[in-house]
Amino acid sequence: MREKQKKIAIVDDSLEDRETIRRYLLGDEQSTHRIFEAEDGETGLALCQEVQPDAILLDFLLPDMDGLEFLAELRTQLGQTNLPVLMLTGQGNEAIAVQAIKSGAKEYLVKDKITPANLRIAIGNAIEQTQLQQQLEANEARFQATFEQAAVGMARVGLDRKWLQVNQKLCEIVGYSRAELLGRSWQEITHPNDVDADINDLSRLLAGEIENYSFDWRCIRKNGTCVLVDVNVSLTRKPNGDPNYLILGLQDISDRAQAQDLLQQAREKLETRVAQQSDELQQANEELQTMLEEMQVAEEELRQQNEELLKSQQEIELQRQRYQDLFEFAPDGYLVTDVKGNIQEANRAATLLLGVNQKRLIGKPLSVFITQKERKSFRMRLMGLQQVQDWEIQLQPRDGDPFPAMLAVSSIKDLQDEQIGLRWLIRDITIPKKMEQQLQEARDRLEIRVEERTAQLSEANTLLQQQYQQQRLVTQMALRIRQSLNLDEILQTTVEEVRQFLGCDRAIIFRFEPDWNGRVIVESVASEALSILSTPIYDPCFTEKYIEPYRQDAISMHSDIYAAEIETCYVELLAQFQVRANLVVPILIENREVETQENSPIQNPQLWGLLIAHHCSEPRQWQPWEIDLLKQLATQVGIAIQQSTLLQQTQIELAERQRAEQKIREQAALLDVATNAIFVRDMAGKILYWNKGAEDLYGWQRAEAMGKNANRFLYKQILPQIEEALTKIIAQGSWQGELQKVTKSGKNVLVESRWTLVSDEAGQPKSILIVDTDITEKKQLEQQFLRAQRLESLGTLAGGIAHDLNNMLTPILLSAQLLKDRLRDAQSQKLFNLIENNAKRGADMVKQVLSFARGVEGKRVPLELGHLLLEIEQIIKRTFSKSIAVRTNILTTELWTVSGDATQLHQVLMNLCVNAGDAMPDGGTLDLSAENILIDENYARMNLNAQVGSYVVITISDTGVGISGEVLERIFDPFFTTKEVGKGTGLGLSTVLGIVKSHGGFVNVTSEVGLGSQFQVYLPAVEATVTQETEDLNLPRGQGELILVVDDEASIQEITTASLEAHNYRVLIARDGLEAIALFAQYQNEISVVLMDIMMPNMDGLTAIRTLQKINPQVKIIATSGLVSNDKLTAATGAGVQVFLQKPYTAKELLAALDLAINANG
Repeated sequence: MREKQKKIAIVDDSLEDRETIRRYLLGDEQSTHRIFEAEDGETGLALCQEVQPDAILLDFLLPDMDGLEFLAELRTQLGQTNLPVLMLTGQGNEAIAVQAIKSGAKEYLVKDKITPANLRIAIGNAIEQTQLQQQLEANEARFQATFEQAAVGMARVGLDRKWLQVNQKLCEIVGYSRAELLGRSWQEITHPNDVDADINDLSRLLAGEIENYSFDWRCIRKNGTCVLVDVNVSLTRKPNGDPNYLILGLQDISDRAQAQDLLQQAREKLETRVAQQSDELQQANEELQTMLEEMQVAEEELRQQNEELLKSQQEIELQRQRYQDLFEFAPDGYLVTDVKGNIQEANRAATLLLGVNQKRLIGKPLSVFITQKERKSFRMRLMGLQQVQDWEIQLQPRDGDPFPAMLAVSSIKDLQDEQIGLRWLIRDITIPKKMEQQLQEARDRLEIRVEERTAQLSEANTLLQQQYQQQRLVTQMALRIRQSLNLDEILQTTVEEVRQFLGCDRAIIFRFEPDWNGRVIVESVASEALSILSTPIYDPCFTEKYIEPYRQDAISMHSDIYAAEIETCYVELLAQFQVRANLVVPILIENREVETQENSPIQNPQLWGLLIAHHCSEPRQWQPWEIDLLKQLATQVGIAIQQSTLLQQTQIELAERQRAEQKIREQAALLDVATNAIFVRDMAGKILYWNKGAEDLYGWQRAEAMGKNANRFLYKQILPQIEEALTKIIAQGSWQGELQKVTKSGKNVLVESRWTLVSDEAGQPKSILIVDTDITEKKQLEQQFLRAQRLESLGTLAGGIAHDLNNMLTPILLSAQLLKDRLRDAQSQKLFNLIENNAKRGADMVKQVLSFARGVEGKRVPLELGHLLLEIEQIIKRTFSKSIAVRTNILTTELWTVSGDATQLHQVLMNLCVNAGDAMPDGGTLDLSAENILIDENYARMNLNAQVGSYVVITISDTGVGISGEVLERIFDPFFTTKEVGKGTGLGLSTVLGIVKSHGGFVNVTSEVGLGSQFQVYLPAVEATVTQETEDLNLPRGQGELILVVDDEASIQEITTASLEAHNYRVLIARDGLEAIALFAQYQNEISVVLMDIMMPNMDGLTAIRTLQKINPQVKIIATSGLVSNDKLTAATGAGVQVFLQKPYTAKELLAALDLAINANG
């Protein structure tokens, strides 16, 4: 029977060689082949990518590459190193053969030695090796998954005791990460007493005398604690029989060790209480020892049981056998079930525990092995099970009694993270339960025996009473010392208790100075003894002989100074103070500059002083308990000194921290007022600070954002621009640019981002302060603006710079008025009037373009249209082509008055005149005229937009190309235009019609192609007279009031300051809102009025106004702006602004506004 058809690819530039190989393959009677051919490397690579051949016959020398290059490209293309490639060459070269095999080829053949038989064998071997390697990789992946998910610690350890591979459970037991363990020695984390605990068993294992062994291992965890672990050790060998590496199974048995410790404590308690008792107490001890031996026997039985389970592990010789051996011979029972609990796999231990043959166990639900009493609750818990540890339950084997077991379960998930099964660990805890029961029984027997011996211990208690009283007094003294944090009170209490308890004549504490001299700082002295309080003491013998011993916690005592062998100078010193016998104990405190281990003796101690007892009347033999008492008290005093010192340091640090926190709260309050998003991230991206503006912009509350990585929730992906910004800020300290970010809701926002690097005390980068301004809407408006860029009206261009123009016109207007008061000659006055009039004219022009570009609503006032027509005539004569003749004809001697906005009506006439000029490219005549007209009912009925009454009609006629009938019907439609691209937007006439209608008027149009067009604008007349403003030369003056001027334009700051100071005001200058807040907080009691620009960088004027009102609700504010909309006016009024002053303003307007604000109530 033929095998499955195999796909063979031949890559060879020789047609003759390809034909020979094809003939050999097609002549194979045992296999069928589907053959693909390529004559160069590139074609061969494409062929392999397309057909995925079972074997590739590759010529070493190809026209465009050699065989080694082909193998390298193929590995990259297919993403794998396991390739079924046979390298062919025309000459036998051993070096090429070695290189080919190293590069991944399965075989190397010389062409002139190829026969059909050896070619068939070589191809079969290559395909078989490839398939075996694939199976091996799959088994390896399965082993790794089981190894990692095992419920007990698993490890591979080299013969040199170094960790080669560990699972997560082992890391949790020993307290080290995987990276910290790998490459380190097992003995490095072993308790010093256990380093060679298993050396004999290991030697026997390596020699082949035993198959495995187990022992208790005390592991020193990373945090310094000790954990007791049951270790099972087995050995794998190489195919030649030599040892390969060790396999370890680890279980945390700290609970069992704690039980033994409790038992040991019980035994020690019994031994302490009956140490001096009769033989009956000794007998009780022996009985307790017997019980311990019984428990040790039980423990040994448990150990033997573990060893019997470990003997079931077989040698792991090949990698693909690892998973099955680990699973099959694990000391605990392992099951694999589906999500409903039906058993799919079971190891040997599980079958022994459940009493069912392994084959019969497959397919059975795990619940049938749960006792009937617990089966229902088990099923309910299984339905909502995710992961459970230490789940105790009663198991019912098929043949046998129920037994207690511990279950642990973990989920098995596929590549899509979907749960497809459960992995169970079953551990028989019968023996630990029995040990726990035996321990309780031993405790009960112990209590009975203790009660029986109570009477016999009464005499021993009497003997211990004296020691008890001594210890009680020491404890009381220590408590009294600890009850006060006042160091002087603690020291005084100590010496009083020492003198009273010891019955000595004097007790003192001596404090050392840096030169080892010192003085008595506290004392308790009998009435007949000499007081030496505050006495400075210099002992020439002290430094050389006593300093170092005292540092080592040595004591000094003399029963009689005259009988002791001590220096004469020391005797003379003590005699001065009437001392006959003394007991000296050093007071040592911990040197805080040297770190010490927890619960360890003081390392590198600092000698602080001495606790001394003096007996003056006669010699005295000091008792050991008295020495011990003084040493204990000296230790307590040292602790008290350290606590007092730490308390003082803590109080100082607490006060500093409170001041710092208050400062931070004040700064945070200012930052929260800002509308910008302000936050701080560390160099890894973690959020350290998040203000209110950031909450509003990005939607993440402060509690949600703190600690998160900014790169993960503010960006959909990390763009090269972010990497560039991080590089630049480290190099230059700051960065600014536009970034695309995302909000909590997933909305994209574009921000203007400003980054500032914050460094630590050492100058190293610590964090980054980021200020983000939302420019999403701004960018959208910019895009809309760019789409209408073709708009040729001057208003569109000037609308964007109106604020700057008004800011420039303000100092010009104020300067001209200020200089008029200083230079009174006629020529100067004429020039200043010219400057002032042109500045006002410029402001009016800004208003005109704002009306069109920003929709600023002008003020309706009585107007005479004749003056407006004359102004239009002057403008078009200066700007239109000289080939166009302009004629103005006001038919009525006195035109009626209309109510309107001069700026908007100016725009209407300019738009109509510009259109007329465009209609006469070769020149012509433009006529402007105005007349009064009465519209009666007949005319009103013929024109739907007309009303009966008085009108002023303005007529604009041209002799241009005219408008066709089809176009004439659409000329007022928005965006309709007949002009070429780039020369019109189609908004001019629709704007004209809108403005005229808003004034209550209407427009009539007549036109004839080739002759010209005529537009008539009808505006309703009103009964009012036009008033002319008269200049009031008596400007109000100040009374020395302090005015805070807030503006980002330096020229406005200077001229406003000069104008105010010239009229008896004092001035403070702020460049932005933040600086204004700081100055107002400092001078709020002196500042009378704040002159605030609405549009400023960093913090806008409205935000600054609201902040100032929080500081002082009664603050008086005049708002100014060069670009004012209805929204701005409404917002300013809502913010409590008393007066609004539009730029450019005159000195008269400024001073009048100040006078109004100062004299306003509230």
